[in-house]
Amino acid sequence: MTRKSKVGANRQDDSTPDHLVWRKVVENVRPLQQETALPPAPVVITSPTLPPSPPPLPLPVAEKSTKPRLSALSHGDVQPLDKRTGKKFKDGRLPIEARLDLHGMGEARACEALRRFIQDAHASGLRCVLVVTGKGRQSEGGFGIIRTRTPDWLNGADLRPLILSFSHARPKDGGAGALYILLKRHRS
Repeated sequence: MTRKSKVGANRQDDSTPDHLVWRKVVENVRPLQQETALPPAPVVITSPTLPPSPPPLPLPVAEKSTKPRLSALSHGDVQPLDKRTGKKFKDGRLPIEARLDLHGMGEARACEALRRFIQDAHASGLRCVLVVTGKGRQSEGGFGIIRTRTPDWLNGADLRPLILSFSHARPKDGGAGALYILLKRHRS
């Protein structure tokens, strides 16, 4: 009895069609040459009528802000409020001092109207306002882009510092198609 060596036992015969094709593919393959030369220096064109430009100034170093970064708000987040005020706010029992209806506006127009409204309301010292976004049932896809985007706009860098909280309105004020927004007190 002769033992077969395991060396080469899994090796295919050199005459198989795949092996012949592979040999044909790699017969002209050569290694790539390493480029050791540096890339050419950029050409600087100067005009004889203009003085040479001064060297570029270093970029200013951004100073660290002393203000803490505000976290994003979500519907019904009343953490910054005391328990009693938070409950009254979410239940719609705070007096609504101004209203904005965004129905029928395009996205850009609605965003700008919301920004102006919140900034004006805050500057006027108003505390609780109502923004009607609509539910968007008539919209393409069955959801309203204004309703969807409003929380993002309220969390934007220009509006977030003015807002304490926002929450879906009670059905009598528009339900899921409206938001109560509680503004921070205006500091002069």
